[in-house]
Amino acid sequence: MSAPCVCATCTALRQSGNTPVYAPTNPTVINGLGPFPTYTTGLPPSQRSIVYLGHHQHARVKWIPTQASLLNTKWKKLKSEDPNINLSTFPNFPRLPTELRIRIWAFSTSDSRVLELRTWKSDGLSPLKISAGPHAVPPVLHTNRESRIEGLRIYQLEEIGRSVWRHYDSDREYIPWRYHPANPFPDPDYQVKSSRSAPRDIEPVMPYATQRVYIDYTRDTIYLGPEFSIDYIKGFLASPEPFLELPRLRYLALDRKLWLRGHGGTWDTLRTALYTLRKRPVMEVYIVPDDERNALVDRWYYGKHELLLKESAFSYTFIPADQSEPAKTAVENLQEWFDRLWTSRLPATNFDNAKGVPRVSIKSARRAGHQISDWKDGVWEVQKNLGDMRRWKLWMPSDDEIDGG
Repeated sequence: MSAPCVCATCTALRQSGNTPVYAPTNPTVINGLGPFPTYTTGLPPSQRSIVYLGHHQHARVKWIPTQASLLNTKWKKLKSEDPNINLSTFPNFPRLPTELRIRIWAFSTSDSRVLELRTWKSDGLSPLKISAGPHAVPPVLHTNRESRIEGLRIYQLEEIGRSVWRHYDSDREYIPWRYHPANPFPDPDYQVKSSRSAPRDIEPVMPYATQRVYIDYTRDTIYLGPEFSIDYIKGFLASPEPFLELPRLRYLALDRKLWLRGHGGTWDTLRTALYTLRKRPVMEVYIVPDDERNALVDRWYYGKHELLLKESAFSYTFIPADQSEPAKTAVENLQEWFDRLWTSRLPATNFDNAKGVPRVSIKSARRAGHQISDWKDGVWEVQKNLGDMRRWKLWMPSDDEIDGG
């Protein structure tokens, strides 16, 4: 058994009654934080402080329950005591005045939705596909003619994936990937045979068609989920008109892995993508730390299922070993980054400051009613990777990013 740590931090924790659980040997330390073992106090779980310690670098993390953790979200289905009453039907609805029916149709669209976007690309020659995950069309759009008219006043039909057509050249000939000679699994009856041997000489691949999705920008959240690759986030958000994706976007959520370092160990791609949100009237940006790919069985994950983003049950503070006061969290640093760039004297855009600076917060994912992974672990992974964000504080967009973004 290894000897206990005798540093001032650990000694003080033992004197306060904490019981250490030691980290595995040779831990990986990123920006001086984590991964860290857990110290717990004798308090009940809702009031428990969690302290993460590294081998040489220490940080004390306190998880603080929020108001959302006190809410009872398990609603019971309303049932009538009279078995002859069916609460799911209202036969007299057509007899109501037209004005009242229209108001009811409008109220039926009051629930916000989370639309998850995914990317797919099998290899270097295949085209990039950007699509919305399985979701249901709002019922108001297909109940009857009257409801659809009211629904179309609220929902806007958008094309997802228009950014992949940015480099399309109408003067060139393209071959759909299904029939392309570079496709290892083509349609055998219609595959196009190529006489060119070098990959660079093969006919270009036709981009995938866009996907049409109904969106209510005033309520719906666009979620770049676990299957949205960091490699394509810049092209998706930074493409100019007429290939601009989601021009009236207000609520944007990004999965945990999109907040981690990209290729080359930098955040250049993510920073540029977030900066281009100035072209849109974005009001809120969410970090989603607890979602995972294939967390549900395929018939749920790749089929239609309810996807929700809940308010976080905890907030947190932490004190690095070399400081005596709490350090700024990733959310606080990101908020300062948005404040600085949105209020700077950079060239204005169509929506600059129309809705103010985007507000940054953390959400928790639910798929088919299930929490997918540990929220605290995901939050800390984002925190330890972003660190103090000193490079973000000095970052300014290049001339190309200002012109294009």
